[in-house]
Amino acid sequence: MQFELGKMDFGTILDRGFKLFKTNFVPMVILMAIFFGPFLFAANIFMARFDESNAGTNFITNYVDKLMNNPDEDEIAAEFEKVFSDEEMMTGMGITFFLLFLMLAITPLVYLGVFRILSEHILGRTPSTRDVIRFAAGRFWTLVGAFILCSLIFYLVSIVFSIALGILGYALDSSMIFLPILLVPLFIFLVLAIVVFNILLPCVVCMEDVGSKEALKRTWWLLKGFWWRTFGIYLLAALLVAIITQIFLSIGQGIGGLIPGIAGNAFVAAISTLFTITFQPITLTIVFLLYLDIRIRKENFDLDILARRSFSTDSDETVAAQ
Repeated sequence: MQFELGKMDFGTILDRGFKLFKTNFVPMVILMAIFFGPFLFAANIFMARFDESNAGTNFITNYVDKLMNNPDEDEIAAEFEKVFSDEEMMTGMGITFFLLFLMLAITPLVYLGVFRILSEHILGRTPSTRDVIRFAAGRFWTLVGAFILCSLIFYLVSIVFSIALGILGYALDSSMIFLPILLVPLFIFLVLAIVVFNILLPCVVCMEDVGSKEALKRTWWLLKGFWWRTFGIYLLAALLVAIITQIFLSIGQGIGGLIPGIAGNAFVAAISTLFTITFQPITLTIVFLLYLDIRIRKENFDLDILARRSFSTDSDETVAAQ
């Protein structure tokens, strides 16, 4: 069944997002499980053990207590030394961060795969998991390159603004007061800008046959006049998904807390992994619809244009053969 394209408000995007999620639940969760499942489960195991030891909680409690009541540098340094001298805990934290880094590295692959599934669905097609992975792998480095270029650009912009404000503050001889007042809002704005930019960038790389540089230009053009709308809808959707996920996670963690030892840790890790990979695609469906909505509003985008988007011949033949 093809998806009816048209201008969408927040309620329509949310409603259609949940419908797309429901219809494509199985292939999206399978994709998430293949790439995120093993890493996320292992990371959750180590995090559950860390929480069970209360090392992190005790460190934060002691640190805040000493900072508030007796801000002595030697005692605060001693609290840090206690934590960082625990080899077992540090090893677990190192492995956890390494696993999360691997997940971050393959995130572009998952984004491209999910958007491929959604774009094929609104054309009435059902691509195989193999086709989805092949397509995502084919555009993986394009998206990674676009992310890197985007980060470099915003980093350079922040440096230029910081230098300019530093010179201005020095010229006015009020740097201690002047700079913090301007730098904090500036960096908040830059962070929000790069977040919004990276929200739409994967869709552009997935849906349009463009390179990394062209993807940046296209994303910039699409976001003109839609920055705050895109961020607002994405933020509301992400918060809603986070609340839903946390409710289920709390129930699962409560049950896992009743199971002693490694079995309890494994149960909590499995539940955390399950609900994370289950509900995360909801946010991606919202992002996909945001991309379509902007193109509809700015380019009169329709299914005919979508059908002519450039995919590899092999991928199309794979879909047609099913």
